[in-house]
Amino acid sequence: MKTKMKTKLLGEFVDKYGALCARMAKLEEQKKELEVLLTSSGLTTTEGRTFRVTVRVVPRYSVDMEAVKVVLSEAFLAKCTKTSVTMSVRCVARNEKEV
Repeated sequence: MKTKMKTKLLGEFVDKYGALCARMAKLEEQKKELEVLLTSSGLTTTEGRTFRVTVRVVPRYSVDMEAVKVVLSEAFLAKCTKTSVTMSVRCVARNEKEV
């Protein structure tokens, strides 16, 4: 009985989380549409009554790991490689089947 109650409570959390994810996705879509309008204006700074938006174009550098692997030995790469642990939470809509 205790596990069933806990599962029900967690299920409510899952549904709240999913609803938030859906709302955030819609907001993110609206934000991207506004970013297109702002960046296509050609202006670097634009002000509203409350907020200011600054658009910057900056270079981003990244390492081409495939090219590095060709040049450096596997032992060297292993010695210089750091490993970290990450956690992710993924939320998708359920289908009508019982899970």
